[in-house]
Amino acid sequence: MERLRELRIQHKISQQAIANALGVSRQAYGHYEAGSREPSQEVILRLADYFDVTTDYLLGREKKVEEIPAEAGSDGALDADIRTLVHDLSDSVKLQLLDYAKFLKAQQEESKSEEITRV
Repeated sequence: MERLRELRIQHKISQQAIANALGVSRQAYGHYEAGSREPSQEVILRLADYFDVTTDYLLGREKKVEEIPAEAGSDGALDADIRTLVHDLSDSVKLQLLDYAKFLKAQQEESKSEEITRV
């Protein structure tokens, strides 16, 4: 799992500290990081919780939120900020946010229609 070392270094944590948090030996964790041993599903879940990433990210199936490119022609910094904030929300709050975004979009479209009508 090549992303483990990257995450560990990014968070400035020793292999021993992570191994202790996971309840495995430092050697076992070192094997996970080197890719010479695959962690169990339970350990993968614990690692995802520990580093606050998805299991798909750990397995290399998903880019980290900050790595997702902004849409062409948009304000990349603002989009990245929004993605980062949304990433940490619970699913129920994300649904509320989606409803609110749809409401705001409808208002924006209505305002555009009114401007066109006045012109």
